[in-house]
Amino acid sequence: MKKHLLFFVGLACLVLTTNAQNVVHSEKARVHERIIERTDAVAIPYNGLKLEKVKDNISITDISSSVNIFSVLMAQQHCLIYNPDLDMLMFTNRGNPGVIATGNELVSSTSIDDGATFESEISLANTNILRRYPSGIIFNPQGNTTIGDAYRLLAGPRTESNSWSKTYLASSTFEGLQVDEKMVENTSGYDLIVRHGLTVDPGGVAHICGAAYALNGQNYATYCEGHILRGVYNTGSGQFEWTEQILNPDVNHAGDQTWDILVSEINVAFSPNGQIGYMSFVGADARSGDDLCSFQPIIYKSIDRGVTWEIMDYINLKNHPALIPWLPGLARDPNIVKPFVSETDMVVDNDGNAHVFMLCKGGSSDHADSLGYVYNNDNGTLFELFNQGQGNEWLIQFVDTMQTDQVLSTESGYGSGEDAVGWGHRVQAATSPEGDFVFVTWTDTDSSFFGVDINLYPDLFGWGRDLENNRSTYVVDFTNGSDVWGDNYFHYLSPIVKRAEGGWMLPVTTTDIHTTNDPDLPVFHRFVRGIGFSDGDFIIDGVNEAVRESTVNLYPNPAAEKVNVIVSVADQAEVDLCVFDLTGSKVLPGVSVAFKAGENTMSIDVNSLKSGIYFLRVSVNSTYTVRKFIVK
Repeated sequence: MKKHLLFFVGLACLVLTTNAQNVVHSEKARVHERIIERTDAVAIPYNGLKLEKVKDNISITDISSSVNIFSVLMAQQHCLIYNPDLDMLMFTNRGNPGVIATGNELVSSTSIDDGATFESEISLANTNILRRYPSGIIFNPQGNTTIGDAYRLLAGPRTESNSWSKTYLASSTFEGLQVDEKMVENTSGYDLIVRHGLTVDPGGVAHICGAAYALNGQNYATYCEGHILRGVYNTGSGQFEWTEQILNPDVNHAGDQTWDILVSEINVAFSPNGQIGYMSFVGADARSGDDLCSFQPIIYKSIDRGVTWEIMDYINLKNHPALIPWLPGLARDPNIVKPFVSETDMVVDNDGNAHVFMLCKGGSSDHADSLGYVYNNDNGTLFELFNQGQGNEWLIQFVDTMQTDQVLSTESGYGSGEDAVGWGHRVQAATSPEGDFVFVTWTDTDSSFFGVDINLYPDLFGWGRDLENNRSTYVVDFTNGSDVWGDNYFHYLSPIVKRAEGGWMLPVTTTDIHTTNDPDLPVFHRFVRGIGFSDGDFIIDGVNEAVRESTVNLYPNPAAEKVNVIVSVADQAEVDLCVFDLTGSKVLPGVSVAFKAGENTMSIDVNSLKSGIYFLRVSVNSTYTVRKFIVK
């Protein structure tokens, strides 16, 4: 995990050679569009690692239980929401007959004490409607200060007769009044699953999106169109009235007639006031022409609260200087970098600019039939892609690299055969209520401790940025050494975080999958307390030309006795070096050195450090570069 080189255009750096890397077709962790559910599943004992707690600031609160994991399968569902007007959290899931409701009914659990306790109730009844993949958010009519008069808005796909037939869109007050459930018919002629990005603005305009698609026998798309539903709150009836729009980005079609698009990576987000919105797809944008791109964001924009949508310009990410230091190049030419984006989440700030957090790998091919090929030893790197002035020019900022790769269903040990379920890193984005801070969380496994190269034992990681002052935090592993060390599956971050005393509380939930250890058996949802940042954590300034014109390299890495540091600077500079551990604590005395222009080398004695992951912060003229290294 590399932490934290903050830049907007990147360092000049040699691209990694690819001769020794194996090329594989990218396979996102399988997402089961489950229609008929098993009833014969039997719990398999989980014999995973048991860890001794060494961190006391993280605790968990039980929320509720779902009939199976498919209640919270998709990262883009909005199952957890914080409402700042009411200072209330709400978690939405399908029921569990052994605890509350049935698997066809929805349960809403609320907390008014920062997640210390939750109260659960059936929020959408009727056992005969097969509701799946729920999302739930809070709408508080302007001027209302009473929880009972606020609304919960629930949505997701409905299945019947072995097909995805409708989208359910329901609302009611927390007092149980104005109960309404509408069904939008699927007239696309394809499977239509609308379940991503549910949002509502202060004026009562709501949106949710999804895809109508077809898959071949290998689960690759042979058709895909984006659907977005727009609901407007009617003050007279106390209900939402819904309309539907279809967006069709043009993507590359391979020779076997498959479409180069990820049907599970469609999302929508709006500014805090609801005026500016963006809808994103991930695919091989056909506008790249003969110089084909890999899978990357394709973005539509609305400036009228979602009434109309216009596609934005093609985003050319080829050899983007912010990507070059982190991603391997093409197999045919290592000097050409074209990113393959595997996971995204998106928020919009108070200036109407989009922030797309994207997990990227280096695309290995730009041939029309092989745009989904990546390197099997590239775990991925997380970046923030954002525009300014609501325009078509996009900046990129490095966030972190992954220690481990996604978990395929064949590797997870969670279920077997066609019923097994895998998972990725669950990238989750959020803003402050005012939209002047952005945050991102994800999961990754401490590979140096667990000795695995896939994300089998996920911890919760996070990062934040103060947009007004252009300062960010270090990446933090919140759960390493806690009660939930290596046990943070299918997590959600509320898309709105809470302003807390002296900082920010990041509302996060995880799901206990190991009590039953079968995806078709009940799972148990938990709120993770203690996740957040203090105001003092936003200490890394935007990088100026001095850092962009410098390079920092380390060797050997991993190291046993010493680490050699090579720093190249354009002009004579005062350079400060300091070593931190995963918690951000300084573990070696800082060193200040006057470096001449050009290449400079010095050594750091690491004999006193325990085996593990560390970070070297190199400050050049008061700007920072951070490099990861491992002590054996």
